[in-house]
Amino acid sequence: MAAMLHDAAVAITGSEPRKSSPRKTDNHKPLVGSEHVMSHDKSSEIMGASRVGEKAAYPAGVTAEAPVYGIPEYPITMEHKPPTDLDKYIANPGMPRANKAISKEKPNGDPRAPANRTVLQQHVMFWDRDNDGVITMADTFVGFRRLGFNLLISSLAVPFIHGSFSYPTQKTWIPDPRLRIYMDRIHRTKHGSDSEVYDNEGRFVPEKFEELFSKYDRDNKGGLGWKDMQELIKSHRNIFDPVGWMAEWLEWSVTYLLLRDHKGLVSKEKIRGVFDGTIWETVAQQEEERKRRGSPVKYD
Repeated sequence: MAAMLHDAAVAITGSEPRKSSPRKTDNHKPLVGSEHVMSHDKSSEIMGASRVGEKAAYPAGVTAEAPVYGIPEYPITMEHKPPTDLDKYIANPGMPRANKAISKEKPNGDPRAPANRTVLQQHVMFWDRDNDGVITMADTFVGFRRLGFNLLISSLAVPFIHGSFSYPTQKTWIPDPRLRIYMDRIHRTKHGSDSEVYDNEGRFVPEKFEELFSKYDRDNKGGLGWKDMQELIKSHRNIFDPVGWMAEWLEWSVTYLLLRDHKGLVSKEKIRGVFDGTIWETVAQQEEERKRRGSPVKYD
């Protein structure tokens, strides 16, 4: 039967049918291994894709390059240096912390900060006098007075803060005529042109906090002065964001006026304390003691 099929194929095609050659195999090499599973796609080689039985690695002769944070042709990248060794002090510094404002010097944050509040909520808790989760205009006025601000500044702070931040924290589209600020929705008050130390959920990003000092404390003073803050504010400006520009300027200006020392410097630890709010109670206690002694304002 096979012979008949062979003769028929020869008659139709006029040639001998093509014989397939036997598949060559190497019985001395395993079927699973780097020689058989390595992809010839260059992107896979560069990534060093790891598969069963092999280790992730760069191709022969290729080594990982050190990350480059700046290039001379674009001077601003050389002037504003990001932190480069944070992983030595903080595990996963780019991951936002929900309830801890941490730094290289204080990797566990401040124990006074409550664990059941976000860092942004901690930042404003000082003004919630009765701890009911609502900040009224009276709360804000009293809080600024406790910090040592005069009647004029304390009075001006109330309409600016509540006029800007009350409505975003409301549950409904109807504005609150009393302009109360609700702390459980305080994350909605995050504005543009800021440092991005707070993320959109009110968490604290350690890497962004450390950037404030690696970029703007160039002579390693251990804090920021007035000129440093002005450069910081200017660098953070987003296009067409006048509300964010004004809010950022006011926030850093108040921080400077309240916390500067006799050298005109606000220390890194004080700025960290601003973010988690622990500095406010410290300043209020110092102000009460100063008034009790009847002494003039003194900067540490």
